Amino acid sequence: YQALEEIIITHTHIDHFYGLPGLIFSMMYRDMQRETPLRISCPECALDVLIRFLDFFNLREDCPFPLYVHGVPLEEQAAIFENEAVTVTASPVDHSPKTPTFGVKIASKRSGKTMVYSGDTTYSERLIRLASGGVDLLFHECSGLSTHDIVPIHSNARHAGQAARQSGAKKL
Repeated sequence: YQALEEIIITHTHIDHFYGLPGLIFSMMYRDMQRETPLRISCPECALDVLIRFLDFFNLREDCPFPLYVHGVPLEEQAAIFENEAVTVTASPVDHSPKTPTFGVKIASKRSGKTMVYSGDTTYSERLIRLASGGVDLLFHECSGLSTHDIVPIHSNARHAGQAARQSGAKKL
């Protein structure tokens, strides 16, 4: 827990942020001497939802260490954060029309390696642009084989392979 300084919430579907209050609560009691801030980033338009969710449990008020919630604009290559080790950016992907979602790109300043995480998405040209240029690793959501019927707001194996091929990703 002590090393955890940044959390990225790609979207506000319950399976992507429901565990956040429990994590923060555990951090509060496991590392009572913690002074390092914890920063949580989410799509800008989801900021109110996330703040209300944390406030339901009084986490922002009761947290003994600084807890910041930051909204990221839903635009391509939006900056999430940067430090001496990495640059982290986000781009919107195509998931649920009612729930803005982004994929995340992490670029290591030390190794020069890059990784893109899709979050939940269907086939997305914006994700392909985020991963373009031959990222070292593309983590792409996959809800089934290409022969499986899936909910149309998710990807199957064919979609993931197509995105990796079109972006030039080195590994999927």
